[in-house]
Amino acid sequence: MEKVIQNRDEAIRLLNLAAKVGSMLLENGAEVYRVEDTVERICNSWKGLEEVEVFAMTTSVFVHIKFQDEPMTTFIREKTPSLRLNKIDMLNRFSRNFTDNLVPLLEGERLLAEIEGVKNYTIFKKSVAAGFTAAFFSIMFGGSLIDFIVAGLIGFIVFYILGLPQMAVFPIFITDLLSGFLSAGLAAIFMLLNLGNNIDMVIIGALMPYVPGIGITSAIRDILAGDYISGVVMVTKAIFTAIAIAFGVGIVLFVYFGG
Repeated sequence: MEKVIQNRDEAIRLLNLAAKVGSMLLENGAEVYRVEDTVERICNSWKGLEEVEVFAMTTSVFVHIKFQDEPMTTFIREKTPSLRLNKIDMLNRFSRNFTDNLVPLLEGERLLAEIEGVKNYTIFKKSVAAGFTAAFFSIMFGGSLIDFIVAGLIGFIVFYILGLPQMAVFPIFITDLLSGFLSAGLAAIFMLLNLGNNIDMVIIGALMPYVPGIGITSAIRDILAGDYISGVVMVTKAIFTAIAIAFGVGIVLFVYFGG
């Protein structure tokens, strides 16, 4: 049995559902080509639409359909995208289920609302994960056991501070600068207290949770998929993030080594 759009209201509901999926994918850090492909598949899984066009960028998604010669377009902008792979996985499974099976629009909206309602990890859990990341990268780059412990503590403290609600009022460049400044500053304090052996290994480990590696990878994948604008935007953002982190670290090291 085929899924067929029967009237204008159903076409609008399908349009809004597809756009919502695209917006949620962007919000949780999905690549642009994945967003466009997923939204197109959702719309094309129902018969009756005469035209489907999707255009996504790093912070917005446009969806256009035509039903019975009537064009319908919606646009959603996501200003604060972040990375949540668990939600991307849930949305991918939802889209496969919705397109491959006879899922009514009402049921699709309910399932999508459930995914949207899934709570994110608490700042404490994220900070613990950042601490472990910092610690193991420190020792992987040649740090000692005490560097491992110090980097873990700094990783936890800095991520927790930057994750506090009041930090959201700062521009992202300032937040990135603070991540480098606080990480290097705490590392310098620990070294002055003789609680570490290699300040460089501690700083490198503590900075790893903020290095834009995933952003650069996603940008390259978008460029290879032909989404040049989004790819260049992501590369530019990653470059500015790296500059901000380096600037924050540089301020501390300039003072620590006496200019």
